[in-house]
Amino acid sequence: MIHWYGAMHWAYAARGWMGFIAVQSDGRAMLRWELTFYKKTPDVAAREIHAFMKDKGITRLIDCIAQPELFPKTKTARGETVSETFRARGLHMTAGDKDRPNGWARIRAWLDVREFRDEDREVPLVFEAPSITFHADCRYFLDTFLTLVSDKDHPDDIDATTDEYPACAIRYWVMARPLPPTRIVKTLPEGAIGHEIDALRRGLRRAR
Repeated sequence: MIHWYGAMHWAYAARGWMGFIAVQSDGRAMLRWELTFYKKTPDVAAREIHAFMKDKGITRLIDCIAQPELFPKTKTARGETVSETFRARGLHMTAGDKDRPNGWARIRAWLDVREFRDEDREVPLVFEAPSITFHADCRYFLDTFLTLVSDKDHPDDIDATTDEYPACAIRYWVMARPLPPTRIVKTLPEGAIGHEIDALRRGLRRAR
């Protein structure tokens, strides 16, 4: 089963960006689609997001992580924030973590190729893969991501330019969840016949 998430770095005067991330049942993820905004209000952008999701067959987003500056500073803050406009238009929004060095470190961790063992099959499959991949359709993300360079004074950070906005959105998203486990096992509901089949398989393996 695939679950969909959003990752956003909002901007009005520069090109804002939103990624649509497909997460597999084992926790591995793919940035599948992207959408950009330029000089559009949150209200207009929200309508475009819903239309885009409908076109791509995405029924709902479990959550959308965005930069914390979009959210109310305090519970008593007055005036509608960008996040509140999106929420009012039906998008579930969560503030991301603005820790830049740790965020970039998490992206590197998700991109690190690790060995996975998929035991959700009769013969376990061992393979190597990153925890997140980027689809070729996400051209703006790829074009900007590949140009990012380290800050001269703070090497573990990235030079702050508008080209970093798509990567920042991914940074917020990976900071909001743990790395997927390398041992992939299926989860069956209690009483499912799959438990009996698994027990038979284990017995056959021991008998060999």
